[in-house]
Amino acid sequence: MPPIKKLTMPPSNKTTHPIVDTAAPKLVHDQFGQKHPIPKNGGKTIEFRKYSPLPKLLTPLTEGVTPDGQSLSVSTITATVAQYGGYVTLSDMLLLTAIDNNLVQATKLLGNQAGATLDTITREVLNGGTNVQYGENSVSARYLLTGGKTSGNHYLTVDCIRRAVRFLKSQNAEKINGAYILDTYYEKISPELLQTELDVCWVNVGGENPAEYVKKYAGRAPIVHLKDFYKAGEKAEGMYELIGIESDDAAPEENPFEFRPVGFGVQDMPAIIKAAEDAGAGWLVVEQDQPSMGLDPMQCAEKAIGYLRSL
Repeated sequence: MPPIKKLTMPPSNKTTHPIVDTAAPKLVHDQFGQKHPIPKNGGKTIEFRKYSPLPKLLTPLTEGVTPDGQSLSVSTITATVAQYGGYVTLSDMLLLTAIDNNLVQATKLLGNQAGATLDTITREVLNGGTNVQYGENSVSARYLLTGGKTSGNHYLTVDCIRRAVRFLKSQNAEKINGAYILDTYYEKISPELLQTELDVCWVNVGGENPAEYVKKYAGRAPIVHLKDFYKAGEKAEGMYELIGIESDDAAPEENPFEFRPVGFGVQDMPAIIKAAEDAGAGWLVVEQDQPSMGLDPMQCAEKAIGYLRSL
């Protein structure tokens, strides 16, 4: 058997040219735009219709009495179909001689361009609607916002975020990718720029466990608001009017929701306080928006202080 010879290939004279990917923005706004197919040969104007929800029926029916009928309310919005697009010119000589696969790169870049374009167009339409909050609702249009002054600026604040979150909750807004708007803000914004100041009452009313929610933001929760409450049954009609958000629902004859002195409501205060300590909170603020239980504000404060001293 002849000996086996090891063959070696001469070193290549070619130099590799890796392609550095271009950073692309994460698209946000286009997910909120409803997408509908446009019928062929239907003209350039498309009409969207929206039916208003029917109000809650809070009055019991009476035997033998037919209730009044209800009417449907529909509103329309029209839009003109428009096209956006561009292309990249590639010569046959470039495709034959270029080091990089320019056809693939052009396709990728055009796709990124299309996505960014649609996202920006959707953003402008959303911002032009009537459900836009500018600052703390202190102005009614974007061009009225100011900044860089010694006072009277409209910078993004925690109060702005809270107001937006509360309004979205009152409108039954869906979560974004399964998360609350508040969580989305804290996920995207650095802790050095945005800290939490959780109100455990509204965390509970919103359906979350206050102690677990405080733990979730350990290290960025310097202040936690201790607030207790009593709630009979489901969420009360017009509940958000307690925090300044107007409601179209008629107020019930009896309000099953009321703020209580800390320790005299439904909150698990020992668990919340322990969670706040573990999360590194420096301050626990005792809060009660309105007096209750037939007590005046000072008496409510005394009951809260007495409870906390007993722990």
